[in-house]
Formats: sequence, C-alpha cells, structure tokens
Amino acid sequence: MKPCMKPCTKRRLQSLPVLLAALLYLNCTTLAAAPAPWYWWRSKATGHRVCAQTSPGNGWERLRGAYRDALCRHRSKPGRYGSASNLRR
Repeated sequence: MKPCMKPCTKRRLQSLPVLLAALLYLNCTTLAAAPAPWYWWRSKATGHRVCAQTSPGNGWERLRGAYRDALCRHRSKPGRYGSASNLRR
C-alpha cells in the first residue's frame, strides 16, 4: 500500500526547512542588536542641554560621552553601543 499525499502537502513539507532557517536567522539578528547610546546635546543659541539619542535639530551640538540611560547618568563603555560616527551631524 502506497502512502497517499497530496501534492500541496508535499510542497509544504519541503518548504518547512527553509522557513525554519529563515526564522532562526531573523531571531539571531534581533538578538545581536544593541540599544543606541544617549548623548548630551547643547543648544548653540541658548546653551540649554538635552539628553537624547539623536540630534534635536539644527543649532545643537553634541557634547562628549555616551550614556546608557535616558537621563544621561550612567556612562557606557567605549564601543559598547556602537560607533558614534553613525549619527548624522
């Protein structure tokens, strides 16, 4: 007695390893992501300081250091959260 499988069921079973490989790849890439660092930004016009991950806009300059938290209290180690060169200036 021959096993009876419909052609569409065979195709689904054949594509299962590809689907599992794709899901594994996506899972691994999300695990490698790190949070963006926080920086102090100073207004060139008023001198007001703001802690943000990206520039608040034109007229702001980034101050030294990278931080791990939104209050800019805990400094991050160099290279831990990626390079600062990827920020737009």
